[in-house]
Amino acid sequence: MDLQDTVERLKQGLATMADEVKLQDLIIRSLQELRAQYRLSSDRFSPDLIAELQRAATLAEAIHEFRDAVDDASDARTRDEAMDVAWQLESLRARLWPPVLAKRLDKELRQLAERAASLPEAHTLIRGAVQRRIVMELESAAPPCTRCGKRVVLRETADGAFWGCSAFPRCFSSRPLRRDEWKSLESAH
Repeated sequence: MDLQDTVERLKQGLATMADEVKLQDLIIRSLQELRAQYRLSSDRFSPDLIAELQRAATLAEAIHEFRDAVDDASDARTRDEAMDVAWQLESLRARLWPPVLAKRLDKELRQLAERAASLPEAHTLIRGAVQRRIVMELESAAPPCTRCGKRVVLRETADGAFWGCSAFPRCFSSRPLRRDEWKSLESAH
C-alpha cells in the first residue's frame, strides 16, 4: 500500500474509531507497513511524520495497558484493589489522547468508582493509599531503564524492593533502590 494511503487510513482511524481493540490492531498493522516502507525509502518520511508515528506507537502501548487495567478492574475484590486500578487508568489519561478513548476511559473510571463503593474496605486502606502515593512519586522521579529507555516500576519481593523495567519480560533490567528511596518507602509502612 502507498505511504499516503497508509498514513491517511491511520489518521482516519485515530480520529473516528471507538473500539480500542480494532484501533490498536489498526495502529500495529499500519506501523508494520510503514516500517517496511521506511526501510525501502526513508527519505519519504519527514521528521513530523516520524513524530506522529512515534505518538501512534505510544498510543498502541497505552491501549494495551488500558485493556489490561480494565481486565484488572473486573478482578478487584477490595476498595484498595479498585483504587489501584483507578490509579492505573488515571495514569493513562495523557497517553490515551483521541477523544473517543478519553470518553471510554472516563466511563471505565465511573463504573469502577460505582463498583468500589460496594466492595469491602480493606483494613489497610489509608496506609495503602499513602504507600501508593509514595510509590507513584518515586516512580515518577525514577530515571528510565538504562537498557531500553522505558519507565521503571517498583517491584517488591519477600527479600525487599527494587526497580524493574516496565517492559519485563522483554527487558530484564533492574537496579536496587537508593538509600533515600528506601527511607521514603519505609515511611509508608
